Amino acid sequence: CPAGYQGYDIEPGLLGAIINDIVSEKNSLPLLQFALRELWERDCKKHKLTLDTYQKFQGVKGLLDRHAEDVYKTLITQQEKDWVKRIFLSLVRTDEKLRNTKQRQSQEKLLTLVGSKDERGLFKKVFNKLVDGRLVVVDQEWVELVHEDLMEKWERLKKRLQEDPE
Repeated sequence: CPAGYQGYDIEPGLLGAIINDIVSEKNSLPLLQFALRELWERDCKKHKLTLDTYQKFQGVKGLLDRHAEDVYKTLITQQEKDWVKRIFLSLVRTDEKLRNTKQRQSQEKLLTLVGSKDERGLFKKVFNKLVDGRLVVVDQEWVELVHEDLMEKWERLKKRLQEDPE
């Protein structure tokens, strides 16, 4: 195990708990990677990845929600928070059965969310926080949510999607 080669232990039961949480998820490999990385960042000083930490954060769902909230809390102004809301709503498509799926947008289209050209520099800083925080991914000119589970597991986004299903 790569963690073992670095002198880290993985508590018995941890991997089983993670696998149980993600086994029914579509495209579960990115969720597994995310969960392990979050646990690594939270437990690395102990040199042991623990089931207790995983359960404390309520599994993958809780880790994803906490991570997204930590990134969101770095925003200072209401304008920044409004932009983030608009970015995320732009990256979600709701079909006629009110099911949410992620949708790609061009970076250029997202820039149209900015009221004036003078605000573009600040908007790009906010956008880069989302990229650096691993909430959205950029592939050349395209932007999309890092994973569809963000729509269900990040409580703030889930609530906003329920408020504004269009």
